[in-house]
Amino acid sequence: MLYLDVDFIPCFGAYEATKKLLFGNVELAKDKWAALVVPAFSIRGYCRTPSQCVKKFEGSLPVDFAGLRKQLAQNDTRLEVFGGGQAAQHSTNYTAWMTQEEDELRQLLCLTSTRYEPYFVVRKSKWLPRFDTRFTGYGKNKIQWVIHLRYRGWKFSVLPRVFVTHFPHPSSSARDVFFSDKNNRGQVAEQFSAFLEELHLESQRKHYQVSLPLCSKEDQKGDEVEEVWKR
Repeated sequence: MLYLDVDFIPCFGAYEATKKLLFGNVELAKDKWAALVVPAFSIRGYCRTPSQCVKKFEGSLPVDFAGLRKQLAQNDTRLEVFGGGQAAQHSTNYTAWMTQEEDELRQLLCLTSTRYEPYFVVRKSKWLPRFDTRFTGYGKNKIQWVIHLRYRGWKFSVLPRVFVTHFPHPSSSARDVFFSDKNNRGQVAEQFSAFLEELHLESQRKHYQVSLPLCSKEDQKGDEVEEVWKR
């Protein structure tokens, strides 16, 4: 299944390309611990209504990998790595992704931040952790699930030439509340700290082995939450 926010659009042929890669690698297709990262891009811009967004940005979406490379080569200022390539996406390494061969799956060996929150394809199974219902609306929901997967042993690799693009839309009420309400942000932060403590205790009790550790301090992106697990 493809784990994706509703405001992202997969490139043309994403399903077929992923299916072809899996069919060509039986071991990978059977691996219930494999998570296949799908790089994410976004269209810069502002719009007030859904209809205005469609009218304004419909022609800006890259259709496929060739179209994406063309827009980047032309320095299309409206197209960028989602989140500007900061902590949430940095570990994917978009520079390396651009040169991956069509059938090359590139495994991630470490993360530059525990705030990594990629979109990915993962096998639906009874071993897949459930989402934590404390994180609804906006804030930490994707981050906590990725951390949980890492602690349970999932391995992350980057899919070649498949990507998704965030389509501009009016700001959601959940996002507005998160950034305007200090108490709301504080509550989410407390819930996240509680989750980390619980996961730390669970990992000790069940002897989890983190499959994707943090990179060296020189490569990290100003991260702090993993310190909780080192106590």
